Amino acid sequence: MKSGAALVLALAAGATAYNNGLGTVPPLGWSSWCVQDVTCGLVDTCTESEIHSVVDAMVLQQMPGLGYKYVFLDDCWASTERDANGNIQPDASQFPSGIPSLREYVDKAEMELGLYTCAGPTTCRWNRTGSGGHYVADALTFAKWQIDFVKADNCHHPHEPPPVYYGNLSHALNISGRAMSFNLCEWGEDAVWTWGTSIAQSFRVGPDHLPVWSFPALQQERRLWQSQLEGLPVSALQAAHPSLSARDLAAEEAKRAERLAWDARMRAAGRKGGLSASLASLERRYAAGLGQGTSDIIEHMAVVANSTSAYGKADPDFAETMLWFLTPFTDSQTEWSFWCLWGGNLLMATDTRWMSAEKSSIVLNAEAINVHQDPTAPPGSRRSIAANKVQLWARDMSNSDVTVILFNPTETNQTAAMQWSDVGISGTPAAVRDLWQHANLQPNMAGFARELEPHQVAMLRLSR
Repeated sequence: MKSGAALVLALAAGATAYNNGLGTVPPLGWSSWCVQDVTCGLVDTCTESEIHSVVDAMVLQQMPGLGYKYVFLDDCWASTERDANGNIQPDASQFPSGIPSLREYVDKAEMELGLYTCAGPTTCRWNRTGSGGHYVADALTFAKWQIDFVKADNCHHPHEPPPVYYGNLSHALNISGRAMSFNLCEWGEDAVWTWGTSIAQSFRVGPDHLPVWSFPALQQERRLWQSQLEGLPVSALQAAHPSLSARDLAAEEAKRAERLAWDARMRAAGRKGGLSASLASLERRYAAGLGQGTSDIIEHMAVVANSTSAYGKADPDFAETMLWFLTPFTDSQTEWSFWCLWGGNLLMATDTRWMSAEKSSIVLNAEAINVHQDPTAPPGSRRSIAANKVQLWARDMSNSDVTVILFNPTETNQTAAMQWSDVGISGTPAAVRDLWQHANLQPNMAGFARELEPHQVAMLRLSR
């Protein structure tokens, strides 16, 4: 294991992508964040019986056959206390049969189980047990339970540069004896897109995705859930915790000094052009906010989507597809289109049971999912913005097809138009497939044009 300083230097020098044999196929699955649509984010709990019913619904709708691989428990499963041997454990009132039993149930459905943890000693919600101080022990427990996906949140994190503590957790998972897909959830702070691929199979590039179209960034300096002691001088720690030894205080002071030095380097990089002006601006905006809407994520990913690698995917956060009236059909269809085009994490975080026909038409769209699951295609990128603000995005697929999104971000109807040469196709495509209408369109020498409603997309797959 590298020391903290050595790891930071290695990352700055451009370390190679982290590869444990996983990560080439983008993660596709379901997240428990909204086990029940009516309580999403308000009552963050999940139970064994609920997860069973979600898995049953996914099987009934043949979702594993579409590529859905992970059933992921977010910040809802762990007990607030470790067991007598110091091991992380589930809340017995929610999971009386234990995690291995649940994993077996998911396995029988031909999917894999993922679990949430935190870089700090407690999680972001309800002070459940996090992995801070227990990285190796918890990694061994996850391996013993045969977990396949681990997300590590950033609450109550150590006072060290993020590449250090996330690097330590990554190393613990990597020596556990089981390959696990590691999702680094650092909220998009510290320009994670410049170093995340060296540590994890996927990394969050921004704060939480809220079930809204747009959410203005909040300008407070700290998130509400951060430790009350963070940022206080070490003397305040000593006053609050008299039992801390002089050695512990010195270690804490050294960690904070290293973290402050890291922060200073990041700020200097933004000022001096080490990061582009747009990256520095986005970092300031999103690091201060509590969340972002779908349109905010689209703008953010226009800058950072290309930070992905063959083994490390940029994670725009879970999809809030068709959540009450907050994410209506058009907004949800647009959300799903972009998440597929980017080829990063795509974890559906709304209920799979009792889905409406509209919701089913989105999350069961095999043609869009096929775009997402391409293991070697680079992420989709924004190619142009027209005078009427309509955006053109494209992704070069591994079979030489091109997937295109024409997107109207405005609040009025707009005409979206493109020429085939705009996405690198000479002449006329051999075939034009509308991925939402599920129809073959007649290629036109002049290109393609369609009127789009507010927030609407046209998603096409072009064959050469």
